[in-house]
Amino acid sequence: MSFARKRTRAVKPRRAIQRQRASLERLAARAGITRERLETLTEQDTLNGLSHFLSQNKAVVDQFGSFAGLTNPDFENFIATKKAVCDFWTDLADREHVTHLFAINAISKVAGSLPINWPYVTTLAQRHGLPVPAPDEEKMRAFLETIPCAYLFDHEFNAFIEWNDASLVPCVFYNTLLLDSLTETAQLLTLSFEESRSFAGLNEEDVRVRSRVLVERLLGRQLLIRNPAIIEEPRSFLGTLGMTLSAQMFVVSHELAHLLLGHSASSPPKRAEHEADMFATLVVGSSNWPNREFAIASVFALIDIIGADRPQNLSHPSPRDRVCVVGMQAAEAKAEIDWNYVCGVLKAVLDNAAEVCVGRRLFQECEEVDDR
Repeated sequence: MSFARKRTRAVKPRRAIQRQRASLERLAARAGITRERLETLTEQDTLNGLSHFLSQNKAVVDQFGSFAGLTNPDFENFIATKKAVCDFWTDLADREHVTHLFAINAISKVAGSLPINWPYVTTLAQRHGLPVPAPDEEKMRAFLETIPCAYLFDHEFNAFIEWNDASLVPCVFYNTLLLDSLTETAQLLTLSFEESRSFAGLNEEDVRVRSRVLVERLLGRQLLIRNPAIIEEPRSFLGTLGMTLSAQMFVVSHELAHLLLGHSASSPPKRAEHEADMFATLVVGSSNWPNREFAIASVFALIDIIGADRPQNLSHPSPRDRVCVVGMQAAEAKAEIDWNYVCGVLKAVLDNAAEVCVGRRLFQECEEVDDR
């Protein structure tokens, strides 16, 4: 069974593998265990995640008849195959591939309408012997599929692209903390709705406890502890899934934008961030995924939250500035995003933190405990 047409995967360069392994060693050291033990724990976490996904899928199929056109036997066969070959590095490669897949497809479909620096990317492709990109969907996809990505395991809420060294093929890096936190936040925010909490058998205090676990992971206090998986109300699960994928698509499109727009080390950093945000907004808007406004707001909210206990990043504009600047440009660029809704969600998350499941209040409480 296949979820999509088989595509060629980018070859991860040696420098990315070395950097990845070094970050994994650092995480194991911080947790006080060996790298091999960390890999074993992660493999078990993957198996548990697959079992939960199958259970959640059954709930969706029971209500809607199928999930993405697939029945329960289809998913059962898929999950069984994945479990049979599950190991840390295979699963990691699969996750990296999927992380880029949705953004690559979305960018390729609307490449002709995006502000891509075609002379720059053409020269880059020719220099490294990559497929030459063009506004054509297949040609653009062929180029983007050669851009590798790698997960890192440092305690950083970060994603970045290395592309300024003319001798090296560009590579995108994503810290797992960023992507995993987006997934958990999507689920937590979904649980703010009474219907979702009731279906999951959780009350408001349960949601608060789950929020604290996420916050402590963000602060590095519980590096390997995650919230247990829950069975959500089917519609909420589909909404959460769409929000999570849209949020990750925004992050990936933002990083690829630095490459496709021809940014360099000499580009004004704040202007480059605004341009990459606008590019990602156009891509996510074109996808018509559900809850995409909520997803974009969640990205900026998490950036703001994680920055609450860190020095200000002078090279990046604040989340609110980023939303305001892109919001002013969105209508003129004809982005298919309701920016009033984005701003409304962001304001609710950041200003009414006492009423939402993730917010500054929880950070402040954690810091107060440390100060005692």
